[in-house]
Amino acid sequence: MGEELRERLAEMGRYHRVASAHEHGLVILAMGIPYWLMPMEEGGYGLFVEKQHEAAVREQFRKYDRENRYWPPSPDLLPAGSGAGWSVALYALLIWGFFFIQNQHLLESGSAMEGEILAGQWWRSITALTLHGDWAHLVGNTLGGWLFFGLVLRYFGHGLSWVLILVSGMLGNLLNAWGYAGTGHNSIGASTAVFGGLGIVVGFRLLRQFRLSGWEWPRQLWVPVVAGLALLGFLGAGGERTDVLAHWWGFLVGAALGAGAGYFELNERLKGNKSQSLLGWLTIIAVIGAWVLALR
Repeated sequence: MGEELRERLAEMGRYHRVASAHEHGLVILAMGIPYWLMPMEEGGYGLFVEKQHEAAVREQFRKYDRENRYWPPSPDLLPAGSGAGWSVALYALLIWGFFFIQNQHLLESGSAMEGEILAGQWWRSITALTLHGDWAHLVGNTLGGWLFFGLVLRYFGHGLSWVLILVSGMLGNLLNAWGYAGTGHNSIGASTAVFGGLGIVVGFRLLRQFRLSGWEWPRQLWVPVVAGLALLGFLGAGGERTDVLAHWWGFLVGAALGAGAGYFELNERLKGNKSQSLLGWLTIIAVIGAWVLALR
């Protein structure tokens, strides 16, 4: 690089790979500004622009990096390898675990009877998630869970995801019991957690969009909310045996959890496999422990 040219340029970053440098170079070109990419004596490549454009380019880099912060998903968060094993095990425990052995005793011991829950049997809010009335009920929740839980796993990994999903289902059932207080209401099924999973994704996406744009672009900001409510209305409000209120509670609790997890960046803080596996174990222990309390 000539000395005269070098004095006119500002270095915007160092890169180990040419492809990474050109990725940011495309951001610069989109602004209608040229850039220079040079090998550095210390190793790597330097990306340069003319000094009068430095502030504007850095601002665009900041926005670009924030918008692409969670894409593509980190390999540590994807349900791959040992993560896939955890996900399958927890999914089976939550959705399938007690279907084949359920009987009247299990239904009486583990269903979400509002009177029993409000009397202190909080564990029913968990055990009820693992009980299903028939094959149609089971298959519906399985398909819904496969869709929404898979999205949660993309953002939060194979351990934290299941904690959030289980807590959304549990709190959703507790709030549902409160909402039906004194009516003798009773329910079973994982759908509260399924729509909790949808809420987690919506809450996380909403928090992320707010951080990117504030209230500058209301249309973009409310896209995840409108999409989530549309899915909730389409999938969660049909059938005479459908517990619509439980679906709403699960969704709202999930949205709060997703936004909270995003705010505290738990997906980034807990990326390590050891932390995720520990959370996976805690989820399994919680489900089994709830059934121990129910059947004691």
